[in-house]
Amino acid sequence: MENGGPNQMVGMVKARGNDILYEMINPSAGFYIESETGTIRTTYNLDLERFPSLATTSLLVRAYDRYQRSNSATVTVTVTVQDINDNAPQCSPEIVVKVVPQTQPIGFTLADFICKDPDFNGTLNYSILSNDNSRESFRMVGSKLQINKTLNYDSYEIASVNFQYSATVVVTDSGTPKMTTNIPVFITVTAVNDYYPKCVGQNFSVAENAPSGTFVGQIEYSDADYPFNNVQFSIEDNQNPPVFYVLPRTGQIMLLGALDFETRTSYSLKMQVVDLNNDIEPDPIHQLTNHCSIFVQVLDVNDNPPVCTPPVYIQTIYSTLSISEVVQDLTCSDKDVTASLSYTIVGGNVNNRFRLENKKSVMHNPFSFNPDGVMDPEMYELLIQVTDSTGHPQFTTTATVFITVIPWTTTQPTTTKTTPTPEKQTRIVNQILEYWQPDVWFIVVLTITGILLLAALALLTWALCKRFQFCAQGSKELSQPLLPDSSVTNNEASTEALKQSQPGNEKKDVAPVSPLSLQFDGRAQDPVSGRQYLFNSYTGERRWV
Repeated sequence: MENGGPNQMVGMVKARGNDILYEMINPSAGFYIESETGTIRTTYNLDLERFPSLATTSLLVRAYDRYQRSNSATVTVTVTVQDINDNAPQCSPEIVVKVVPQTQPIGFTLADFICKDPDFNGTLNYSILSNDNSRESFRMVGSKLQINKTLNYDSYEIASVNFQYSATVVVTDSGTPKMTTNIPVFITVTAVNDYYPKCVGQNFSVAENAPSGTFVGQIEYSDADYPFNNVQFSIEDNQNPPVFYVLPRTGQIMLLGALDFETRTSYSLKMQVVDLNNDIEPDPIHQLTNHCSIFVQVLDVNDNPPVCTPPVYIQTIYSTLSISEVVQDLTCSDKDVTASLSYTIVGGNVNNRFRLENKKSVMHNPFSFNPDGVMDPEMYELLIQVTDSTGHPQFTTTATVFITVIPWTTTQPTTTKTTPTPEKQTRIVNQILEYWQPDVWFIVVLTITGILLLAALALLTWALCKRFQFCAQGSKELSQPLLPDSSVTNNEASTEALKQSQPGNEKKDVAPVSPLSLQFDGRAQDPVSGRQYLFNSYTGERRWV
């Protein structure tokens, strides 16, 4: 058997006789015989793939007498080396490394292997061992490696391995035991821009008083080519001057110009979206473009004051004009569509002779031109405030109405008639023109603040009085004569006296209690002079020691 190594026993020649020796008449490089035993062995490792002539070898062996060489005999020994399957198939190429676009069609041949078996054991079998990222992506058709399904570039999974599919082609012979050869396969996929970007039409709204730079809305978009959503935005057919602009890489729509609901209530924007860098090399010619419509609604805001035309009215009436007749109608308007106007007389209405009805109609009350009573003026300058009522802030304007009242006089001669004149009484008319009513929270805050302020003042006054009382008492004590020294406090003396007064606690030769010790209950040292003094903690009196 081949590959048994050197000195492998092949067989033995045995001759009858005594002191027999053996030798090869036709020596072979692959075999030798032991002269003493007649054992035939291999000279070196027999490898039929390297030395195919060793498959069958005829050896002529002679046996002879050790002492009489003339006594000999010969024998022919045929040695057949049995081939074993000890070599794996050899293939070309030994590794497959290729770069293909992701649009390469199914069935495309990536490699055609040329393999042979040194052991000549018949046919070879080809199979493919896939990795997780290349499962079912390749197939073997005979000795050809082909694409089995579309190689996808646009996924996070393949991006995580640098867009490279890996597999192993296994070539197996038919010998025993079977020998195999593994061929690594590395297929790198390149990008192809094959998906159009998508842009979703949307509706946004923005107030007409929004400042420049206000965020209006975010465009919804997508692009299935990797890197995903790598697009650029622009507005086609934009206004001149432009009112909106879009951030090219984010799709955020921003306000650029001023809006006016009274001039234009909505805008329709044609948004263009273009994909970028989705090919192996950026190619502007092959960029894919899509469009979507963006609708922006302008919201009305109360930003215009009312306007009266004309702003000043001049009217002349007779005092006898019926109170149901209109003196003057005001013509006022507001650019804000939703505005509702209200009218108020805020000045010049002497004696309340005029009123408003139906919001904007100036009417009058009866006039009085009695020299002995109420005498109305003949010239009125009415100030009428016009206010819109659309949210906050509110805008006002003032219209002025000049009214001349002509007192009515009769052409008939008057007659004199004496009538008792009643005693005139003075009538005081109180009229509140303006008043202020604070909110509840303001009153609460003001009350709490006042209480805290009074408490602080009381605390400050108490501290000052205590300090001044201490100084006054010190001065008073300095002016009093010093008393003899006493080291026993009033409390100690009182306690001792109480103990002596109890039965069983009498002591002999007890000194009398000093009145001074009963007067003061403490002893301290002056921090300025360092002198000792006694004090009464109840009355505040002090005595220098």
